[in-house]
Amino acid sequence: MPTHFEVLTALAIHHFGVEDVDVAILEAGIGGRYDVTNAVDASKIAEGLRN
Repeated sequence: MPTHFEVLTALAIHHFGVEDVDVAILEAGIGGRYDVTNAVDASKIAEGLRN
């Protein structure tokens, strides 16, 4: 069963796609291999925003 964070993140990513947004800011979860935010294509992350 997905966690609350996983459901909200999936809904947000879906909504961003439906609304065809140019820029979206996603907060990373706990991190690691199984973090739901890893579903976002890393090549779409702006270089200026990486640490």
